[in-house]
Amino acid sequence: MKHMPMILTGIIQVYAEVPMWWYILTFVGSFAMAMATLYTGHSGLPWWGLIVGLIIATIFLPFVITVYAITGTPALIEFFLGRVNGV
Repeated sequence: MKHMPMILTGIIQVYAEVPMWWYILTFVGSFAMAMATLYTGHSGLPWWGLIVGLIIATIFLPFVITVYAITGTPALIEFFLGRVNGV
């Protein structure tokens, strides 16, 4: 079987790669807006709760999206998160 080049590969090569500082700036801006929303919205969530939530998401997200990419079904982690909350 002959290897066929992908059409999108040529289209993608036209564009330059996005610099890493764009991602960092987006994260810092989003984090600052989330912190501002915590305090101005009086949500009751402490500042460290946002950081813990981001750490948990950073740990679980690669596994969840890998399961979803392979199987096509979303991974349900509500059971585990209920155990973490003590519910």
